[in-house]
Amino acid sequence: ILIVNVYAIIYTAVMAAVPTPDSTPPASHTTETAADTLMLAGFKRLCGPEPVFNDNACIYQANTSASKTVVLVHGINGEAANWYHQALALRKQYHVLTFDLPGFGRSSKNNKLYSPTNYAHFVDYVINTYAKKGKVHLLGHSLGGAIALRYASIYPEKIDRMILADVAGILHRYAFTKSLAFKWLGVFEKISYLAGPKVQEFALDLLQHMEEMPLDIKEALAVPKLRQIILRGNSLPIAGAALVSEDFTDAVYDNAIPPLIAWGHYDMITPLRSGKILRANFQHAYLVEIPEAAHSSMADNYRLFNEKMLQHLRLPANALQKHYWHPIEFVTSERIGHCQAEDGVTFTGAYKSLTLDNCTNIVISQAQIGSLRVTSSKVNIEDSVIHNDKIGITATDSSLLITSSRITALTGIQAKDSELDIAGSQFTVGSEIIHSLGNTAVVFSVCKSGTKRLHKFTKLGVNELLFD
Repeated sequence: ILIVNVYAIIYTAVMAAVPTPDSTPPASHTTETAADTLMLAGFKRLCGPEPVFNDNACIYQANTSASKTVVLVHGINGEAANWYHQALALRKQYHVLTFDLPGFGRSSKNNKLYSPTNYAHFVDYVINTYAKKGKVHLLGHSLGGAIALRYASIYPEKIDRMILADVAGILHRYAFTKSLAFKWLGVFEKISYLAGPKVQEFALDLLQHMEEMPLDIKEALAVPKLRQIILRGNSLPIAGAALVSEDFTDAVYDNAIPPLIAWGHYDMITPLRSGKILRANFQHAYLVEIPEAAHSSMADNYRLFNEKMLQHLRLPANALQKHYWHPIEFVTSERIGHCQAEDGVTFTGAYKSLTLDNCTNIVISQAQIGSLRVTSSKVNIEDSVIHNDKIGITATDSSLLITSSRITALTGIQAKDSELDIAGSQFTVGSEIIHSLGNTAVVFSVCKSGTKRLHKFTKLGVNELLFD
């Protein structure tokens, strides 16, 4: 109960505190809701039974005579009208199809398992019932982005183009909750000493102990009585807990639909790190940061969002290729890099070896490294390649945040008294992925080694190995 509550509460409390995207013009009457405003713009609403959750759902449509359908999926605690500006821009050319997800808006709210996978089946019901023949364009925001990602993994043959905005749920729940909690603790630390390093250490220790407790959150959420007891059958925390409990690793690596990934530059809810994971590990993808926008990028800066959206939907496939992300390849170098008791240094480019000793807030980006040794340091590694015949990374008494990188070695990482947060990264190892010399905490989010998919938290003791 504690585990489910903490994960659900941390996520949904922050989400509930975020205002619903200001996607609609000011209401002309105090009783006018966002949904009413959408209807005043010419959309037709149909509310009726649906077979996935066996409840009522509200569907909104415009320009039903168009030959191509665009499907819009909103986020947690949202509704169809969150896409107001996009819906108006799209209806000039497309059949626009959107809805209040079951559990939100004017759709029924009950004690149901509102998971991304179940929502994907609901989206398929809507598409089969209302969409035009042929493939659809699919757009999803936040939870809706996770739903779109899951839908693409189950029904890839039904999608033409896809846009994922500020997607939630990509990181493992431990990594996401830690990131979210520390980000807000960092904000609070500026106004109160009570949120200082000691509180962060306590939060980290609590999260690690929670991960070690023998409870499968997904299994708990699957039981209606437990959902009622733990989360009072409330759709918001149920959807939040189900989202952070789902593993999207296969959905990312096996996806063949090239998406536009849009992210608000000031998103304090879903880290840009998740967008970089998607960009690096889809077969073809590109990432656009939306300036002057936070978590609701499609509402905060809708003009730029719409420009990028329409470009992605209209450009021919060969024109889109120039936007796709291409990871760097490993190249050898004789350059030696070293950091001694420094703060805020960034390393890029090729190195034969790089040694970091007692350094903080170090960034390694777009780097090709033969050997990386880290001692008593805090390092952020992203979009880099590490290649060694023996050990790729040696970490002692350090904290490593590794994102969208590739490690090729006999032993991927040898670590002692360290914390490794590894996301969207790929290992090619001859022996073990991790060799712990003692007290090593590792969280993998959407990683892989050969055919093995890695999305889990684990603690390793003395001479414990994590094999391919």
